[in-house]
Amino acid sequence: MQTALIFLLIVIFAAAALVLLIDPNEYRDNITAKASEALAQELRINGELSWSFWPAFALQLEQVELDNPKNFERRNMLRAEQISVSLELLPLLSRKFEINRIDVRNAELTVVTRADGISNLDHILSGSSSAADDTDGGGGLRSGPVRLENVAITLIDEATNASQLLNVHVAQLDYYAADENLPFNIEADLSDAGNPVLSALSASGEVMIPSDNSPVRISNLILAGALSGLSDKFKLGGTVSIDTRNGLLVELRNGTVQIDGESFALEASFRSGDISSISFDFSGKSLDLDRLLRSEESTGTPTSSIKEDLEWLKTTDLNGQINIDGVRFNEVDLTSVSARIRGTAGKLTIAPFSATVFGGRIEGSLEIDLNQDPVRVRFSPIMSDIDVGALSEHFTGTRLVEASGDLAMDLEGAGLDPSALLSTLSGSGEYALNSGELLGIDIDALINQILGAQSLYSFDQVFTGSTGFSLMVGELEAEDGILNTPGLFLQSDSFDISGEGAINLAEESLDYTFNLQLKGEIKDALAAKTSVLKDGLIPLKICGSLVVPSVSFDASALIQTRV
Repeated sequence: MQTALIFLLIVIFAAAALVLLIDPNEYRDNITAKASEALAQELRINGELSWSFWPAFALQLEQVELDNPKNFERRNMLRAEQISVSLELLPLLSRKFEINRIDVRNAELTVVTRADGISNLDHILSGSSSAADDTDGGGGLRSGPVRLENVAITLIDEATNASQLLNVHVAQLDYYAADENLPFNIEADLSDAGNPVLSALSASGEVMIPSDNSPVRISNLILAGALSGLSDKFKLGGTVSIDTRNGLLVELRNGTVQIDGESFALEASFRSGDISSISFDFSGKSLDLDRLLRSEESTGTPTSSIKEDLEWLKTTDLNGQINIDGVRFNEVDLTSVSARIRGTAGKLTIAPFSATVFGGRIEGSLEIDLNQDPVRVRFSPIMSDIDVGALSEHFTGTRLVEASGDLAMDLEGAGLDPSALLSTLSGSGEYALNSGELLGIDIDALINQILGAQSLYSFDQVFTGSTGFSLMVGELEAEDGILNTPGLFLQSDSFDISGEGAINLAEESLDYTFNLQLKGEIKDALAAKTSVLKDGLIPLKICGSLVVPSVSFDASALIQTRV
């Protein structure tokens, strides 16, 4: 104990003697020359050099600048207000500097990747600087712990002119050595062109930086934070490789994503270039997009904002696969969701797409063309055994029928807002419904009204209720939000209906002319009442609101049938 105390006192007095006897500013030129030679980049120390005793014995460097390597247009790679280099004390007695720890505070680092894929960090990380060959046989630089505080890292890709800003609050690397797994952790925020992307970001894992130019590998990665536009924080895990030999290639393998209390599997890659590319495979059990995308500050997102969020698709090729057991979106529950997503030159295509929804199955494709103004959207679904009533109620706000059936459509509209799409909807389709009810009108009550009326012209009323049918088929033709249904045919036990008309989806109104063909006893009762309708054919007009339409006798149609 006494010996250890004596040794400690000797070290303390030696340190004090060094501070008094050695002025670090006298070594400024030697330090900058050696560092510049080791890094193959010019290092400047514009401020003072001084000793520090807490939390460790260290050399403080003020106002430090490091130039970019040759063949990089930007001058500064690093500007730091303070760099603290913790030194081993005993070697200093022989005037030798051995680095134990490096702390960088209040700094700006610019990482540039040229169009040819070469980064201004490549030669440092690979240990290809001139001093590396004199130390450990090409193993690269080596140091003790490296800590960053309040460091702004700007990431510039000259191939795409893309720029991201990573604001590092705290970052810690346990030590640095090439070809070894180095534990690290980081707390930061990420923004793109001034817009927040990731906030409250924390990351930890082990990074292996090779001594040659092979990919950097990050294992046991745990990345957590809040992604802009999402209401819940996420956590990402897996193994990441970063390859800069031919542009920037980032790959995630065996990835897991935890968000909104659910876990998903993710394989993904990103390659930079004039046209960047993203590929991914995303799968899981349940994803509630309504809750995930919900904003506490607003009830909706402007269409212009949605389009701006998708602008990156104009310079990025996208290729991905999604398989999720259950998805909730726009208050619709979908199960067994499978979608292939491709994007190129500003056009996003989801095809094939399949899911179980509204009690049936839907398959088809979706195309979004961001190059048009407003954005053009094309939707081509084929639906089987769909609850058509639930479908119509969701998209129009009105339950038009109570039936299941098959629908096939090819529709196109403008804009990304549902109301804008409905008002510009154009295209065609066909439908076939079995054993259901037409809501909003009671044809049986209408027939009884006709039979009891003093004159065919004496009724012009609103009829509510429903009309049962065994079959309902027809075609769909949409133009600028007006839905025409030529070839409409409805079949029931006591009558058939055929005709055509139009539904204004935006105004929730309809305008129809159709023939009501009575059968059996009802037909005979009508023939007994009037010889004009002895064949049981009654021409009618239906117009007004989708919810409460008005029905009247169509005399002009009757005259035409008799001519």
